Amino acid sequence: MRVTVNDGVEFLDERECRIVVLPDGRPGAIWRGLAYPVANSIIDVGEPGIPPALCGVSEPTEPTTRYALRGTTDGHYVMLRGSVAEAELAASKLKSCGLSVARLGRYVGEDIPGFDADWFLRLTADPTEDVQAKIATVLGGPPAWRDERGLRERLLAAELERALERNAEAKAALSRLGMERDEAASLGEAAAQSRTEAEAERQLREVAEVHARQAQRRVIELEAERAALRGSATPARRSDRVVSDEFDVVLEVLLPRIKLLRDSRDIVLFGYSSRQGAYQALSQLDRSTREIPGAWKSVQGASPWIERHISDGQNNTGRAYARLDRTDRRWDVLISYKADQPQDIDWLRRQ
Repeated sequence: MRVTVNDGVEFLDERECRIVVLPDGRPGAIWRGLAYPVANSIIDVGEPGIPPALCGVSEPTEPTTRYALRGTTDGHYVMLRGSVAEAELAASKLKSCGLSVARLGRYVGEDIPGFDADWFLRLTADPTEDVQAKIATVLGGPPAWRDERGLRERLLAAELERALERNAEAKAALSRLGMERDEAASLGEAAAQSRTEAEAERQLREVAEVHARQAQRRVIELEAERAALRGSATPARRSDRVVSDEFDVVLEVLLPRIKLLRDSRDIVLFGYSSRQGAYQALSQLDRSTREIPGAWKSVQGASPWIERHISDGQNNTGRAYARLDRTDRRWDVLISYKADQPQDIDWLRRQ
């Protein structure tokens, strides 16, 4: 059904929504992962939403593949429709074929073209052709929608990270060779070095220089491709990324002392139905000159990390963890969920 989405008297959206039966018997429409009463093809998302798992089925299930693929610079996501039990089953199937699932959560992010997502799975594997083929095999066919630009951006980000590592290794190898040569010269060993040894050292240095140039060239190529990809978005695609781009601008301009770690950015954009709680916590850190601002407390067994509860837009089950970097006075921040606290604290201890 095509539904008008209002927040009180404010118009938000108009789109096709999946219709369900609410627990009280009224018809409802699903928007951003929650069901709202629908009357005269209008829903008011200012009212409390109801998890679809508590609702009945109103329309017959469409015989289409019920997943979509999405990519960001920081992650690779499988978006799913249906109940939490179906999402957990899909995650189990993916794990059984060797695709590790880092997170399962309710999707409350921006609309996906032609697909009403209820859940997201964050995969640790990058979206290569082989990985996408495995997903299609496990989930029964090609995706209903594929974020071609986002998936390519994720692949570029992963390859760029590897290229930067190779570049750093090549530079380090050159530096070591230079230091060894200088040390030998200072000890007067250069004159005593045999021709064979000198030739071997020269060849080794030439190889290291070639590797360093290749690594640097690949970094430049990947950075240029990523810049071109970001600049080639169509106007429609730009509108889909408005919130994401706005979030990045807020961090850069208004919260310059914040460094988000791991998948924090995607959790706020995809997993939180409101970003207000996250903004409040980050703003408090950005303004603070203390190592433990008000409302924050130390994380037991993970000093010097601190934590606080934040709202995810539905309840107070969001979590923020922070650590002050004393070198640049910026904050390393991890945003997550209460349910993931044991794994998150273990991860914090290792940083």
